[in-house]
Amino acid sequence: MRHWPDAFPLPIGPGFGLTAHDQFLRHDMEVGPSRPRRITRARRDRVQAVWVMTPSEFEAFRVWFEDGSWSLAGDSDDLTHWLKIRSVWTAGQAFSPSGVLVGRLTESATTGTHQAELKLAETSGAATIRIDATLRAAGRSRARVGLLGRDGVSRWIDVDLATASVTATEGVAAGVVIDRGNGWLRVQASLNAGVGAALPVAWFGLLDPAGASSYAGTANLGVELCEVNVRVNGSAIYLPTDSLGAARGAGGGPAWSMIPVFTGGPVIPVECRFEQTFNTEVKPGLHTQVSASLEVRHA
Repeated sequence: MRHWPDAFPLPIGPGFGLTAHDQFLRHDMEVGPSRPRRITRARRDRVQAVWVMTPSEFEAFRVWFEDGSWSLAGDSDDLTHWLKIRSVWTAGQAFSPSGVLVGRLTESATTGTHQAELKLAETSGAATIRIDATLRAAGRSRARVGLLGRDGVSRWIDVDLATASVTATEGVAAGVVIDRGNGWLRVQASLNAGVGAALPVAWFGLLDPAGASSYAGTANLGVELCEVNVRVNGSAIYLPTDSLGAARGAGGGPAWSMIPVFTGGPVIPVECRFEQTFNTEVKPGLHTQVSASLEVRHA
């Protein structure tokens, strides 16, 4: 099931509405009142959803809606295609904050760095490259998010997953840590890409309790890792992506997605799909009001 990105706003704009699906079939009688008959107990509501988005949110929404290209890292929740150095990637070890089954990066019992890396193409000489990732301790409570630049120089941000804090940085233009709940932390870093002929390399490394990147490993200690985006000069928005780096979104409208809407009670994610394309209206401050009719099932 596809998901509404957590970086997008909730549909709380003016004009939000809900039309309940008629669960009855009614027959008009020749004499007397009509005879109703219940034909289903399934909710198939129609929701008129309204979102108020910033320019960067609307840009990302259009990519998500159309399943457009978004990340240089391929699948946001699977590091199978990354090169592992003195480490192992094991799929299906945990559930991400959005409920997707994700994997774990663990170190081997050898001495050196323990990391996964991916050579990036098509960075177009960008000055900075943005790496987003969500991590949780699984034996190791310290990790490094890094970039080997075109000049062969490594830049990185070190994170203590136990205290949700940044412990060290090198060549980081901007870096933050966001609590995603249940021990998950989202690390967002814009890293200097350097100048040179080599292709940049994104990487995730494990650190020992003292924060050292090279050490004698202990088999099966590591971190759980998901929600990975690598972008050129990207905004602070995460989109789930497939193996080609395209957004796993609304598929132009027909795909079912877990979208938070109001159907009675709290606003929670339920299965929705767009009945047609969305409409937009630019508001003061260049905010965009996006409205769309959604079909809801299993609410």
